[in-house]
Amino acid sequence: MKSTAEARKVLLFVCLFGLVLTANVVANNPPNQPSNDLPGDGTVIWTLAPILWSSAFSDPDPSDTQASSQWQVRSATGDYATPLFDSGPAGALTHCRVPDGLLSNEQTYFWRVRHQDSQASWSPYSDETAFTVTIGQWGWVQFSDSGPSLRYTAHGYDRERDRGVVAVGMGEWTTANTDTWEWDSDSWTNTSLSGPVGRTAQRIPYDEARGEMILFGGSIWATDTYLSDTWTYDGVQWTQKIVAGPAARMGHGFAYDSKRAKTILYGGLRYGTYYQDTWEWDGASWAQLSVAGLGNRAGSVMVYDPEQDKIVLFGGKTAHWDADCNDTWTWDGGAWALRANGGPPARAFHAMAYDRIRGHTVIFGGEQALGGTTLQQLGDTWEWDGTAWTQIAATGPHERAGAAMFYDEIRQSIILVGGCYGPSWSHTQTPLGDTWELRGDLPLVTQSARILVKGAK
Repeated sequence: MKSTAEARKVLLFVCLFGLVLTANVVANNPPNQPSNDLPGDGTVIWTLAPILWSSAFSDPDPSDTQASSQWQVRSATGDYATPLFDSGPAGALTHCRVPDGLLSNEQTYFWRVRHQDSQASWSPYSDETAFTVTIGQWGWVQFSDSGPSLRYTAHGYDRERDRGVVAVGMGEWTTANTDTWEWDSDSWTNTSLSGPVGRTAQRIPYDEARGEMILFGGSIWATDTYLSDTWTYDGVQWTQKIVAGPAARMGHGFAYDSKRAKTILYGGLRYGTYYQDTWEWDGASWAQLSVAGLGNRAGSVMVYDPEQDKIVLFGGKTAHWDADCNDTWTWDGGAWALRANGGPPARAFHAMAYDRIRGHTVIFGGEQALGGTTLQQLGDTWEWDGTAWTQIAATGPHERAGAAMFYDEIRQSIILVGGCYGPSWSHTQTPLGDTWELRGDLPLVTQSARILVKGAK
């Protein structure tokens, strides 16, 4: 009898324990349905191997992370049962390149994507969208719309609001611009916001994790003053961050690393002193990194290549008046690595942007020292595919240095504005204020200057 009663107690305990375990098991929710970001629906692209971009991974279960993704492309007459391209499980990615050899010119394609979470659950596929491949001749096209005043300016692209931003900057030698302009893929608008004092500056990278743009340092030509202040811009207002950080300087390389959620600064100059330090900004404070760099450097320009998960740096100066460079370096979050010596002619203070559909880094113009205080500005266009540089035979903008350039995700093209032109380091350089677009789908005819009517896409 005793053993029977004990057995019943054990059985009751097991049943109760099982009920407790069952009550504590929460069913896994699949990830949220992603959306197709780039290429935009119904847009034209000019590459046969585009990079497809989805929205960020999102899951109702806070502890779940992205484990994989799957991408499919079909032809206009095909279906997803036998897609033209199926990546299969492609890793925890929000972008995927369509391999060469699958797409054809003058054809329309449809695509979709799904995400998998760390519990092996798949999201629904995104709603399909379409793009058309049209490959023609490369060329720069000028906009007729007026925009920011003539200037050598700070610039960047706000990916959350799809706005190109041109802020502060210097016009004539004694003219400091303190205004902030925004590009909405059609025209420029003066926001009438007050903010940092006018200055020369290279870039204002967009911090995707915190939804704001970052400006550091620069110089005021008229008073030969170098700055070390840090500002952020969220599309509503400028805010100064009262923090310790790098020494005052201008001409530093500056780019946001989206994988590591840090903004990286390299080099720069102050009163003829060239820096070779590496700093990172985490949204709240600066930290200097104890890493070997690429030596003294100013006037180099940096952008982030998300396909390779590296920041790309090209060119710059190692000393006043001459010693321009044409080397290419990358930053992987822990070290600088030399990737190439050669390619575009040596230069500094050039414009640089990353083409998110084609996966190429593009540079335009810059200045080149000819000895003494004599300079020449350049007007050539080059692109880096992660391995080598190739010149794009595209005529258009006047030679210049210090121009603003960014990738417009609505137009899916590179936009260039402003800069300056002049033969020497004297106070006589002429600022520019024209706006241009780099396209690869122009008619295959001899190129001449083109003017885009406002509103044309």
